[in-house]
Amino acid sequence: MRIFLASLLLLLPVAADENWLTASAIPEGATLKVEYTSSGCFHHERARFEFRNGSVKVWKYVPKEDQEKIEWEAKLIGEKKLVKAEIEGLDLLFAYYQAGNRGGCTTVDRIGMTLVEGKRVLREENHVDATCHADDRPGVLTLDELLSHVEEGALANPKPAAAGD
Repeated sequence: MRIFLASLLLLLPVAADENWLTASAIPEGATLKVEYTSSGCFHHERARFEFRNGSVKVWKYVPKEDQEKIEWEAKLIGEKKLVKAEIEGLDLLFAYYQAGNRGGCTTVDRIGMTLVEGKRVLREENHVDATCHADDRPGVLTLDELLSHVEEGALANPKPAAAGD
């Protein structure tokens, strides 16, 4: 009977660590900095996001002009007040990353997340996603989509969550 119960426990889903970083639970006075790089067969994109007080500032890395060697510099794209659906969509995305999905796709996203208060680092996480499926998840707002929202000045319209999610 003990072996059966022990085996059953292995099959239960593991509860998410309550200390994982989320967009909805950034402490007052803290900033969540997210470095995002996506590389695949036909693209390379890099951006930085800073979440604070329900808003996000976004920088996109672009090649410096007139350089013999390619060097990248961060250019501020803009700032946006996040709506509830965007925050919820980011929480779902971060939970997807934290679940440790590795994938088998040629596109690889690398996500470095750092929660800071002033110059003090409160928590760090690093994730790799090579599934090409984060955007298939109901309700998820990907970092690419958020970048587009800020670039276009568009209002958020993440996919509605499916029943039971």
